[in-house]
Amino acid sequence: MNKLIELGFEKYREINEEIKELFFQSTGYKISNCFWDFIEHRQSQNIVFGYSFINSQSHEEWEGQIESWIFDEFDNLEEICSSTINLLSRVFLPIANDAGGNYIYIEISKPNQPVVDVSYSTGVISEISSSFEEFLDKIYPYDE
Repeated sequence: MNKLIELGFEKYREINEEIKELFFQSTGYKISNCFWDFIEHRQSQNIVFGYSFINSQSHEEWEGQIESWIFDEFDNLEEICSSTINLLSRVFLPIANDAGGNYIYIEISKPNQPVVDVSYSTGVISEISSSFEEFLDKIYPYDE
C-alpha cells in the first residue's frame, strides 16, 4: 500500500485469515483485501484528510474532512459492524468521522462496497466512491 505510506501511514500489524474469517462468520459479509491492508496501518502523523463528493440530496459538490479513523485501534470489528445503522437491508461499517459528527462508512451489503458519507443532521447518504480502493485514491492531506 504505497499510497498509505505516501499519506503518512505506517504498517504496524498483520491481519491474519482467522480474523477475516471471524468477521465473515459474525456478519455474513466479506470485506475487500484493500480494506484489510488499510487496517494493518496507522497514521504516524496527525494529519486531517480531505475528500470531495456530490451530495445526493442537493446535488452540490461537498468537501469532507476525516478527523479520525475508527480503526486506529482495531478491536471487535464484527461487533462494531453489527451495531451500526441498518436501513432496508443496507449494512454499513464505520471507518472514519469528521469534526461535524458525520460518519464515513463502507456499505458492505453491496457487492462493490462503496464508501458513503452519512449526514449527521439529515441522514442523507451520499456516495463518496464506488469502492474502498477508489476512496483511498481520493483522500489528500487537508490544509485548513
